[in-house]
Amino acid sequence: MLVAIALGVTSSCGSAAEDDATTATVTAPSSAPADTEAPVGQRNEEAPVTVELGAIEEQADGDAIEVTGYLVEDTGMVLLAEFLAESFPPQAAGVVVGVDGLDVDAVDELQAEGPIRWVNEPITIRGTVEGGRLVNAELADN
Repeated sequence: MLVAIALGVTSSCGSAAEDDATTATVTAPSSAPADTEAPVGQRNEEAPVTVELGAIEEQADGDAIEVTGYLVEDTGMVLLAEFLAESFPPQAAGVVVGVDGLDVDAVDELQAEGPIRWVNEPITIRGTVEGGRLVNAELADN
């Protein structure tokens, strides 16, 4: 986006040529493009917005989003995590968000140890924000 810029150059040396101020102005065209992202709470559910995992709390209930992270399922509780803890089996670590409605069995390369299942590579899922959780979740087209 172009921004109006004004430059003023003056000198105090005393000559008439040096006392003249020079001004250059550059302005944005009147039809400057608008932002493509709708404000929080006014997004179209048909076109999810990609957000960072830690930004889900900032989204309004009802916002359709896509988010990427490490999926961990622990005794039926599904989580999307910023990273995996270095334990075995791994645990959700960093920023962690609850996920509802995702068919975990449809996730490729799912690892398992006892009641815990996880992925070793981040996946992208889409859903709707509800109370800081991702609901109606499904795998995004990767």
